[in-house]
Amino acid sequence: MLFTGYSFAQCDINEVEVRVEIATDNWGNETSWTLTDLLGTVIIQGGQGGVYGSNTSYSDSICILADG
Repeated sequence: MLFTGYSFAQCDINEVEVRVEIATDNWGNETSWTLTDLLGTVIIQGGQGGVYGSNTSYSDSICILADG
């Protein structure tokens, strides 16, 4: 799953927003990241496959359960 752009999550009362902001360098295509829970399950990720451009900002967010 890849999220790019600048839209932010609208969380429910029992959720918190996790926001990831990435600023790439001259080798943006080498940048990727993954957010996992404590069990290693992927929650959200970005940049896989070399899709980020160089010297570019990316911002993504997701709502997760507050007690998770």
